Amino acid sequence: MLTQKLKLEFVFVAVLALVICGCKSESAVDLVKQANSSNIQKLANLYNQYQAEHAFIGPDSIESFRNYIENDVPDFIKERIELTSTDDIFVSERDGQPFKIRLEVVGSARGCREPAIFEAEGRNGKYMVGFLDMTTREVEKNEYEDLWAGKGA
Repeated sequence: MLTQKLKLEFVFVAVLALVICGCKSESAVDLVKQANSSNIQKLANLYNQYQAEHAFIGPDSIESFRNYIENDVPDFIKERIELTSTDDIFVSERDGQPFKIRLEVVGSARGCREPAIFEAEGRNGKYMVGFLDMTTREVEKNEYEDLWAGKGA
């Protein structure tokens, strides 16, 4: 059985490998920063990492997710994604509001495309949504509501 540190390193390397595929001209560090350039991206990627370490089930509360980020994510990962404040990462840069987070999203070893991180108010009638496949997308209110309800991912 893999140790906790080895599992974390495996997950980080797997995510890094996905980012690097097809982008050989940029450094790995730059690609990791690019894949984690906003709070919504960082949270979605950390949620995915949480799933990988917890039988592919997302956190059951915001507090447990916050605790995981503060205490279980290794410093080298925090440095690479430029995570300076756990408080700040839970707030959208666009609307200035705390993110809404879908709890206990089920993933799998093959990956997960589910939406998990949502802007609360959005901007100009559109909302950013962070998916667990390392993507974010701006959506309209009706799609936002479907995604929040777990439909249409």
